[in-house]
Amino acid sequence: MNSPSKPALSPIVIAGLGWAIRGLRVLFAVARIIPAGDRILFLSRQSNEPSADIAALTTHLHAESPRARIVVLARKMRSNRDLGYGFHLIRQVWHLAHATTVVLDSYSLLTSNKVVRSDARVIQMWHALGSFKRFGWDDVDASNPRRVQLSKALNMHAGNTVVVASSDTSANNFASAFAVARDRVAVAPLPRVDRIVDDATRVRVAEAIRRNPGSLDVEGRLLLIAPTIHSPLSTDSTIDDIAAVSAGHGFSTVASHHPVTHRSTAGWSTSDLLTVAEAFVTDKSSMIYEAGLLGIPGFLWAPNADQDALFAESYPSADELRELIVESVDDLFAALKDDTRRGAAARFAARYIDIDPNQSATERLARIITNS
Repeated sequence: MNSPSKPALSPIVIAGLGWAIRGLRVLFAVARIIPAGDRILFLSRQSNEPSADIAALTTHLHAESPRARIVVLARKMRSNRDLGYGFHLIRQVWHLAHATTVVLDSYSLLTSNKVVRSDARVIQMWHALGSFKRFGWDDVDASNPRRVQLSKALNMHAGNTVVVASSDTSANNFASAFAVARDRVAVAPLPRVDRIVDDATRVRVAEAIRRNPGSLDVEGRLLLIAPTIHSPLSTDSTIDDIAAVSAGHGFSTVASHHPVTHRSTAGWSTSDLLTVAEAFVTDKSSMIYEAGLLGIPGFLWAPNADQDALFAESYPSADELRELIVESVDDLFAALKDDTRRGAAARFAARYIDIDPNQSATERLARIITNS
């Protein structure tokens, strides 16, 4: 859901952005003159540490080509006044001047504004599994002039040579979100899929949670709830109501909130907690794909009044989503007793996450990165 509209950007702000980008291009031209070895560069604004996907890819690439130089620059922008991020951009400029391949998992100011070698490939793998909620250009609301102005001023998501989608089904969604032709979209799910579907990993994580659950009740049958930001599902009263009814059906309940608004639940991520869950409920999180990949009955909490908004904000069709929707706690437990509805998340995940039995997800994406 788009944030509330703010006043349009002033001409001074737009001009300032333009001059800042020109300055970075000058630094880039100077850096290009200085001899340095070629490299594969990973850029991320998602956190201050490499994501699990980036870590898996760099480990694989090092194993395949030990002499290759691989650089990871991960830093989250703390606020619009984060002056330290300016120095981080200068560091990026140096590595971009010598990178033959650039891999992104989010927006990059520099690659979007041609601060990149003319012979470099820019690969956008995005950070979300599948294509569930609309993102990129598909999430820019024309009624929000400030958002439109800023997106255009920053050339949002321009400059991608290749965009990576999780399946053929989602390829058109990724092409639309990044405003590229369909033939520039390659199919490969994110490396985290390897961990999700690996039985040994699932058992190991589940055993670790049961040994050290902290304040969580993970004994017996667990219903895991994953509210997204600003969701009616995130209110204490709704969660308490679900928990009260669930107890009568023999389920304990754990709410794992979005990491932007809450710290992880007792040190465990939602992905971790899925390993001990017997049922999963979210309002509109792409974690529904993970539940489906694990074969866990997963559902979308969408009372009738919320369904139109869900359909408008999602890529899958209304018919696809209706199969996953529960409108109340009673509907949830009716769905858990219905074999057809219990399998809805697994069918949904199979359409949007393309698993190749002959190669791992990490290997598949690494081959796109190395163009091999």
